[in-house]
Amino acid sequence: MLVDVLGVFPRGLYIDELINVSRVELHDECNYLREAAYQTRYHNACIVSPKKYYAPKVVEHMSNKEILCTEFVDGVEIDTLMGEPQEVRNRVGSLMLELCFRELFEWKVMQTDPNPANYLFDSETGVLNLLDFGAGRDFTDEFLDTYIEVIHGAYASNRKQIMDSSLRLGFLTGEENKEMQNAHNTGVMIVGEPFRTEHPDDLYDFGTADFTEKVVKILPTMSAHRLTPPPAEVYSLHKKVVGTYLMCIKMRA
Repeated sequence: MLVDVLGVFPRGLYIDELINVSRVELHDECNYLREAAYQTRYHNACIVSPKKYYAPKVVEHMSNKEILCTEFVDGVEIDTLMGEPQEVRNRVGSLMLELCFRELFEWKVMQTDPNPANYLFDSETGVLNLLDFGAGRDFTDEFLDTYIEVIHGAYASNRKQIMDSSLRLGFLTGEENKEMQNAHNTGVMIVGEPFRTEHPDDLYDFGTADFTEKVVKILPTMSAHRLTPPPAEVYSLHKKVVGTYLMCIKMRA
């Protein structure tokens, strides 16, 4: 109501949809039985990468809807690693990026809160300990099969693939003007930039990336000309992806 009265957000942000998604997520985060179930799924999923990730076990007989009890894990919050050697920051950045897309396309479940306190890096083992699964959510095969086409389009610099897949997902209606189409394509290409290296082993320097400046340039166009809100799955998904990128930038990975 206040947003409508004050008019502080442009129409293209579709703030009602954002608030509705946030409301559901907040209720979910207050249910520790739900969180315990996601944490157990992550614990089992991390077994395939024991030298990379670990999610602590849930102590089921001591947990309920209002109390979540788990085993203890050690490590330091990743946003305290700014002064560590480059190889340490690269290790953590790589783990964060790999986790983000492995969650999405292999496990088909994602912890969508990129709060750096949710990731504890154990410098002795090189393992990233994962915490706080209240923001866990599932994604359907139908959504992921099309979303990965958008990501691959950004990797391959294929505008037609990006636009066609975005239309199928509901990012676009097909009635957008040229300005909006160009802004959308540019936004997707910005997200795919770290993957467009000449050789698979080439390093991408997040420390010199100007993601923020590039995004700021297209926001006015997208706010003014967007005709439909993004798919509901995208709000929390992009919060995680953007948060992961920003952490890599902060660590200069």
